[in-house]
Amino acid sequence: MPMNAHRARSETRRRTPALLALLLCACTVLGIDPAPVSATPANPVGGALLGSHGVIRPEGTGVPRLPRVKASSYMVTDLDDGQVLAAKDPHGRYAPASTLKVLTALAAFPHIRPDQLVRPTYADMSVDGTKVGIDRRRTYRARDLCLAMLMMSANDAAEAVARTAGGGGATGRARTIAAMNATARELQAGDTLARTPTGLDAKGQTSSAYDLTLFFRSAMQRKDFRGYLHARTSRFPGLGHGKSYQIASHNHLLWQYRGAIGGKNGFTEKARASYVGAARRGGHTIAVALMHDQPNFWPDATKLLDWGFAARGRAVPIGLLVAPRTAASASPSLSAGRSDSGLTVTTDVPTGPPVWLLPVVFVVLLIGCGALAFHLYTRQRVKRAVRRARGGRRAAVAMAHSRHTPPPAPSRRRRAASAPPDTSISIAHPVWPSDRE
Repeated sequence: MPMNAHRARSETRRRTPALLALLLCACTVLGIDPAPVSATPANPVGGALLGSHGVIRPEGTGVPRLPRVKASSYMVTDLDDGQVLAAKDPHGRYAPASTLKVLTALAAFPHIRPDQLVRPTYADMSVDGTKVGIDRRRTYRARDLCLAMLMMSANDAAEAVARTAGGGGATGRARTIAAMNATARELQAGDTLARTPTGLDAKGQTSSAYDLTLFFRSAMQRKDFRGYLHARTSRFPGLGHGKSYQIASHNHLLWQYRGAIGGKNGFTEKARASYVGAARRGGHTIAVALMHDQPNFWPDATKLLDWGFAARGRAVPIGLLVAPRTAASASPSLSAGRSDSGLTVTTDVPTGPPVWLLPVVFVVLLIGCGALAFHLYTRQRVKRAVRRARGGRRAAVAMAHSRHTPPPAPSRRRRAASAPPDTSISIAHPVWPSDRE
């Protein structure tokens, strides 16, 4: 083997551990852990345990086993006293989808009259997603628009309500969105940032299971909100005079779950399925909030509601729903008269990585793949060089051998095959009797 090929192969062997060391160093410098664990907030709202990103199971006598669900985040709450019974990543920030309309209602309803006439705009009509079918050629009562927004999650109705509540005009929608964020701050919902009144995916728009429960508890104190959310069917005015058509609630639990008093669900490709709702049995109200679940999340909501009614009064609360800032001084403390020593935090299924982690991992993997491709390319070049060197060596040996060795003598069979054919003619003369005499 020539010296150059041998040297190239040695360098390739030395380069492999160097590439691995480079990738490990990059992971260390960038702070990437092979099994990343999300950091727990220093002072999570509602209690220290609610800062966990895993499943938080309560302890207590006779507490049933917490069911497994596919949601990335959820929270089960006793809505009567605000005690959080169980949760999973309750402060995890996810896209809220149409559950954000609960916050839209909180911000818009105080500034709009139920009998107020609203004329839609072309922008209201052309919004994406689910629509009730409003038309700018006619006017609608605000009551009908609010009902469609909450009962069947109509995005066109939500846009019209938000614009009207903000004073109308080009800036009415923006004013309502600003009021939504101000309402979230007032309720101490620090995981929420509203960008749209509909909940359709928007850059930076997030909420959490904890915040959705805060919004739902506050909205359920309004009689009009409870009426809209509890309605199963209604008639919505059509375009022609006196014409109308039936609309139905998208909350399946109103028909399927005994004691359901209302809820708001949503779905987008980014947010997946989300839900916040409650049921009342035996004089007690249990609320459930789900985020980033499968499209058919109703079994998950049902299992968590059943568990909440069975665990209420037995489970040691893991946190509390905080009061609004104006009444924060009167809110009960989680640690008052009770310690957290009887609570257990376990992580069954790790939740999604932090937002910054995926781009960093992508860059590191890109660098690693490039280095690996270069390594394989160099290795192939070395192999080709070795094969060429071996071929040249065989040719040189064969040429030297042919110079000093005479060619072998042909065998008999080869000589017979190569001999020219016999073309001579032999004439046989007959022997006559006269010749013998």
